[in-house]
Amino acid sequence: MKRLKYIFLILALLVSIIYAVYAGINNSAVYYYTVEELYKKPIKSKNVKVSGIVKRNSVIKQMNEVQFTIYQNDKQVKVVYNGILPDAFSEENEVIAEGEYDRNNNTIYARNLLTKCPSRYEKLNN
Repeated sequence: MKRLKYIFLILALLVSIIYAVYAGINNSAVYYYTVEELYKKPIKSKNVKVSGIVKRNSVIKQMNEVQFTIYQNDKQVKVVYNGILPDAFSEENEVIAEGEYDRNNNTIYARNLLTKCPSRYEKLNN
């Protein structure tokens, strides 16, 4: 009977550890999407990286907070970012916003913001 208690205790401990590892990985996973994929695919996590183009005349700066819209074709999503903008950030430039996605408001609350270099920085092959 004592042996059965130890086996049950060990099994309970193993199940708890496996669940804790699974929950930790699932909550910290960051999935990469394009703006169109946000509309098409079920979102597996609140944490996302979304790539899109900054919509012209959508940038609103207030102190450290910046709000803007990114789009791809006819789909768009709002981004709220607190922090210093990257040097290459500009309208009609591609950005990657990483943060929490709120489907109800169609808004990404970005923790990180990356920009792709505009074409003027690319080396031309002549």
